[in-house]
Amino acid sequence: MKKMIFLFCFFILSISLVSAAVLDFECGDYKLTFNDGNYEMLFSYSSAEWPLVADRAMIGSFRLRGAQRVRSQSLFSVTAIAPQSNRIITLNSDVADEVSYSKIDNGITITYSFDDGIGFSSSIFLREDGLHVSIDTESFVESEELFITSIQFLPFFSASSVEDKGYFVIPDGCGAVVNFNNGKGGTYNKSVYGDDMVDSREVRVTSSLPVILPMIGIDKEGYGCMIAVASSSAAMANIVCSTANTNNPYNIAFFQFNIRTSIEESIASDASQIVYESPRVFDGMFEVTYTACGEDGYASMAETFKDLYLDYNKADNKAAVITVKCAENKDMEVLGIPMPFSLNHRVIGYSDILDFLLSVSDPSSLIVNFEDWNSRVLRGHNQENFKFVPSLGRKKEMEKLVEYASQHGILLSACVSPIRTTSREKGSVRDLSGRPSRIYEYNPASSIADQDSAEYLLNVRNVDFVFDEGAHFLSSYIDVGNFIYSDFSDEQQMSKDSYTSVVEDKLNEIESYLVYGGNYYSLANAIAVLSAPYISSRANIFDYEIPFYEIVLSGLVSYSFDAINRSDNPMYLILKSMETGACLNYEISSDDDIKYIINSLDSYIGDISLISSVKIVSHERINDNLSRTVFDNGYVVTTDYASLSYSIEEVR
Repeated sequence: MKKMIFLFCFFILSISLVSAAVLDFECGDYKLTFNDGNYEMLFSYSSAEWPLVADRAMIGSFRLRGAQRVRSQSLFSVTAIAPQSNRIITLNSDVADEVSYSKIDNGITITYSFDDGIGFSSSIFLREDGLHVSIDTESFVESEELFITSIQFLPFFSASSVEDKGYFVIPDGCGAVVNFNNGKGGTYNKSVYGDDMVDSREVRVTSSLPVILPMIGIDKEGYGCMIAVASSSAAMANIVCSTANTNNPYNIAFFQFNIRTSIEESIASDASQIVYESPRVFDGMFEVTYTACGEDGYASMAETFKDLYLDYNKADNKAAVITVKCAENKDMEVLGIPMPFSLNHRVIGYSDILDFLLSVSDPSSLIVNFEDWNSRVLRGHNQENFKFVPSLGRKKEMEKLVEYASQHGILLSACVSPIRTTSREKGSVRDLSGRPSRIYEYNPASSIADQDSAEYLLNVRNVDFVFDEGAHFLSSYIDVGNFIYSDFSDEQQMSKDSYTSVVEDKLNEIESYLVYGGNYYSLANAIAVLSAPYISSRANIFDYEIPFYEIVLSGLVSYSFDAINRSDNPMYLILKSMETGACLNYEISSDDDIKYIINSLDSYIGDISLISSVKIVSHERINDNLSRTVFDNGYVVTTDYASLSYSIEEVR
């Protein structure tokens, strides 16, 4: 009898093994293998094979059990919340109650259903640029008791063990490297393009820099180099990264897409409540694209990202940015008595700038960017038209400046369209509780927020993207590349992704412009990025910084950092410019600045002109203080931050 039972079980197992299909897909240099017996998938490029979940042999060697084992074998991990009870649950796709699949072009669609009332469909397929993983929010199934709040995409894709060697690249600020098994605890979890300003009532610490590019890089010894890019709805994503430790034997980095947000709001001195976004504001496609790089190293990652996602013409070679603080508001007094209005007071005018340009040996390499030149901007209101305050000089003086700039190839620009406003407007953004959302000036000395300086956020739909119809000044947009937020106003709700779409549509209507900060969505027709990040947030998990953002932009867009003459360590910023080919940046707000700037330009503009706007071929961090950059035109720059010195040589 026992023998018959054994033969019967063996027969059933044999049938199941025979009926299990193994599907192979190919597109270009990529292959995808799917086994419907256990829903395992393998992504291949060249001789490297990248499993979409953690390696089963590795699981056994580390004796993973329970939820940790299930999550490591799941393509997706869903977080849901019960608003009535504040109960949060995690649903892993590997233990879904019902799973089915269907074939699509070069891939499959998998549908997951859970008894909790949650369900969704995902598509995994190949294209010429790599592996695409997507989820359409229209496929979401939710119950009355449970809402989907977030979903993690391939959290254990390329999971590396304590025996593997390699690193992740996180585009936080300028960029940072996280080495496998670096022994640093904690998890990096940060929103792409920065936090949603209406998602939290917490004070914004100004030293925290946003994730400026929607990508993750991985370089794994024996496997090669790859980038993962949030190719759709990046503004709704967080980058999550952690290294192996006693509780987790894996080095992992992945995207988590957020569907709903919540805030904790005080309702009494000793009580608080959680406010949830009940209706789903975002409806669209989440997608991550995984692309193999031709060579190892973060310079290859940058080149791959550039080739796939930044397709536009190279900008003019500029070596320095002169930021002109034009005017300021001063309170009016009559006989010593303050009056309830202010006047625009000239700081620097047209004639002053023309005199400065006449003193520069090579003005053709300059960008002159005017700030605080419009009366509405000076009062903290949204820009309405391209009109300079009369205090800057007569029209003839401006015409002389424009004519000289045109004759000598000087690029003139003016800062427009701030999205913040100091006065409450009808269209101001509201947080989840319905109150106007605010940000505060943060005092690093006292570590408190100065709530007296609170500014309301103006809805981006009400911002005019002003540009000079006379074509004398290019617009430099100060906020659209730095700030991003959703909108919970009663009139029309807006997700973070909708915000980026509005900005992109507006900027696509403008032929060329300059942008501050330079979040990826604001780069469409940008010819220069001002105030680009040259450091990272320096999170505990990071091992060291790299100029990844600058490598991506090099050869395509000019970029500059903070004003050298306003820095406590001017030579540090000069070295950063030499290391990355960034334009030198100076600020003029008085006649005293001019002499310093001319002397500094005489010392450094000759060297920076050789490498500014030139593509970076390779970058090597020799040690904590020493780096070496190779540019496409044959120049090699070595920067030493210990001795505050640099060398530049031509190597052919």
